[in-house]
Amino acid sequence: MNYGSVNFAETMPYLHAMNWYDMDGGGHDKLKQLGMIDVHIITDSQVIARWGTTAAGNEELPWKHVGFWAGIRELRRLGYRFTFHWAPRCDSLLNWAADLIAGLARREMMKVFNDANMEALAIRAAYAIERVQFADPVTGEPISPYHLNHDQE
Repeated sequence: MNYGSVNFAETMPYLHAMNWYDMDGGGHDKLKQLGMIDVHIITDSQVIARWGTTAAGNEELPWKHVGFWAGIRELRRLGYRFTFHWAPRCDSLLNWAADLIAGLARREMMKVFNDANMEALAIRAAYAIERVQFADPVTGEPISPYHLNHDQE
């Protein structure tokens, strides 16, 4: 998404996650059973929280934001009720970690960025992310990302 806007890129994680949940994560079946599912989205972007809330309702969106939020509006039509919440980046360790990883990947990509060298760019970003090590803030013990998602081990 290197040629898109920051706001567009900020909506992608939610659209991808919701698409997966609806199709493969059991959301579609739960909607049939429950009729509606509440979805809470926590973001460190005040812009995304504001426009997400607008898109989740019936308010008019500015023309330049209509495309960004069409997916959320369609998911709302299917029965997902979205509530967007803003939280400062450093309030959540997981949010802080995701921002750190994104920053590392961006810096590595900017070192080699040109259209002819995309494979090298992807390899450098993956290598930089692979070297990130997390530790429990209380015990100091290393934390594996797989600890958070056991079925991926």
